Amino acid sequence: MNNRSLFACTFLVLLSPHVDSTQSQPTPSLVPPKSDCGISLPKSCSCSPSDKGVSFSCFEAALTAVPKIDVGPKVIKTLNLGKNRLTTINMGDFYGLKITRLLLSNNSLSELPLLAFWGLEYHLETLDLSYNRLTSVPSDALKLLRNLRSLVLTANRISILRHFDFGYLRRLDILALDSNPIHSISSTAFMDTQLLLLKLDHVGLQQGLGQLPTKSLSKLQGLTLSLNGIRFIPPAWFKQMDSLRYLRLDSNSLKFITNETFTGIEDSLRTLELNGNDLLYLPVLTIRQLSMLEDLSIAGNRLRKILTGSFNSSKLLKTLDLSHNFISTISAFAFRGLDNVRRIDLRFNHLYTLDDRTLYWPTSADRQVFLSHNPWLCNCQIKWMKHDHKWHADRFQVVVDAQDLLCDRPKYLQGHAVVRTFLRDFTCTHDYFLYYFYEDPKDDVSNDFDDDYADEEDEYVTDDSDVIEMDKDVQKDQEVDDDVSDDVTERSGSGSGRLGDDDAELSSADYDDEINISTV
Repeated sequence: MNNRSLFACTFLVLLSPHVDSTQSQPTPSLVPPKSDCGISLPKSCSCSPSDKGVSFSCFEAALTAVPKIDVGPKVIKTLNLGKNRLTTINMGDFYGLKITRLLLSNNSLSELPLLAFWGLEYHLETLDLSYNRLTSVPSDALKLLRNLRSLVLTANRISILRHFDFGYLRRLDILALDSNPIHSISSTAFMDTQLLLLKLDHVGLQQGLGQLPTKSLSKLQGLTLSLNGIRFIPPAWFKQMDSLRYLRLDSNSLKFITNETFTGIEDSLRTLELNGNDLLYLPVLTIRQLSMLEDLSIAGNRLRKILTGSFNSSKLLKTLDLSHNFISTISAFAFRGLDNVRRIDLRFNHLYTLDDRTLYWPTSADRQVFLSHNPWLCNCQIKWMKHDHKWHADRFQVVVDAQDLLCDRPKYLQGHAVVRTFLRDFTCTHDYFLYYFYEDPKDDVSNDFDDDYADEEDEYVTDDSDVIEMDKDVQKDQEVDDDVSDDVTERSGSGSGRLGDDDAELSSADYDDEINISTV
């Protein structure tokens, strides 16, 4: 055997064991498998790569500590560590990571050390600490986050907002403090902030709205104050918030709104939610002042009437929710002025009749009106519902739930769909006038409620001169209403009689000549 052959054999002998050991060596069980991002991750964690960075989700992964993640210079768009067993954040847990959005909700964090977010000073924009056990705002840990835009502290145990708790967060736009048992707010808690949205739902506010430092909230565009048991809003309380566009006051205990309640935000407010309160009257004068209002919800109150001229100045209003009230009367021109309205919800009221002119607008547009779940009296007064639906289905589609309108009276029609009832059944008898104009069952409310209503009405009028002014204003509008009504009658002809005629049916041309019906 020559030297060359000997060298080759020796090389093969030396190489063979190395190759075999490499091929047969198992992967250690302690080393996490590679993810789609090419890095090692704990079990139950996932990674989603993209052109702008990577996102990690370790949601509900039973973690007791922040996992070690090394992505080099890449940006982490979102790191979701929600619903784990984290009790603290150690210094350096996030050091070296460029995280934009950090979610730490649904853990057991009770406090955060000074350098909990060390390394995230210039990158973190969104921090979610909701549903933890924080008893105070971790301001020492937060003040490092100079680029933070959104901070969520929902559903913790924070009871006090201290001096300068958020003062270092100069770029903070959104702050959520809802569902905390807050009983004290320092007048300097929001000093030097530029907040655009503040959520204070269900925080108690046991000392009333007066404890909120409105001077520090001059840039605010959105404010939510629902579920706070608010009974009264001090006059001009919103005056410092002249940029406010969105306001939630739902699910409180408001019984009245004065014409000074929204002083300062008349030209800025776009959305107002008053549903779930105890309002007895539609705050007509107040609504007229809100000239830029686009969305109004007064559902779930105790309103009983909608009068002519209520929305004369609401030219920009697009949605109006009056559902779940006790409304039994709506004037013929109650919605006059709502030229841009797209949705009106009148479900779950006590409506038994409705003037056919109520849902007519001078211009055609996509509109939706909801009228179901009302105790309709199927007689001559609502014959137009049957008539228009039958002969003008191509145009009369404003009432989107027309198929769900059910007769409540007379008894022989109870439960019948209005649009499926014979036209000859829509009659008015002598008994009807005796029953409905003397016994007045249209206010289908218990006597106890009537007594309460009367008492609260007296209290309302005593406390607020707004009602007196409203009555004067409504009287003027009623005179205009009568003029408009006479004009409509004159143009429609003396023989049309659309509200109380016999079974004669109007032709399509008659309707075209009278008024333009809006279509969907």
